[in-house]
Amino acid sequence: VRPLLNNNINDFSISAWSRLEISLGVNDFNYHIFDNELYQNHGYMFRIEDTNNTVTAGRIAFRTNRVEAVPPDTQVTTVPNSYPNDLGWHHLVVVKEGNIGRIYLDNVQITSGAMNNPADSTTSGKLGLVGTVSGGKIFDEVRIYNRVLSQDEITALASYTG
Repeated sequence: VRPLLNNNINDFSISAWSRLEISLGVNDFNYHIFDNELYQNHGYMFRIEDTNNTVTAGRIAFRTNRVEAVPPDTQVTTVPNSYPNDLGWHHLVVVKEGNIGRIYLDNVQITSGAMNNPADSTTSGKLGLVGTVSGGKIFDEVRIYNRVLSQDEITALASYTG
């Protein structure tokens, strides 16, 4: 089943456990946890970036893309090397509340910023790696919520040991 995320929804959350099986900064691709953007045309994207340079490697990105110029694409990103390069399990959450996006890593909000809604889309979302590269990542317990998760809910998800 490919989840459908209405691009005009103002409030939603995506939660996932992730573990990268290879070190960051040596590849030239990204690990998409959720994507319905049709390659930078319109939609949402939530990913761990891994390029073979230090500009974006280890950066966590939550973004919207639009074909139209108004309103413009928006993204909330962390600084490079925010995602731990330890090959261990980590809990990630993105929250969109109105026009604000927030990123959490291991139960801690690490950044937030303004986000527009993308253009209308009926594109089904894809979970897991998007693109031509395989291997190197594991995602588990990916959940999409049609509401904003509270800090208590994020804490409970990050504490889950099932």
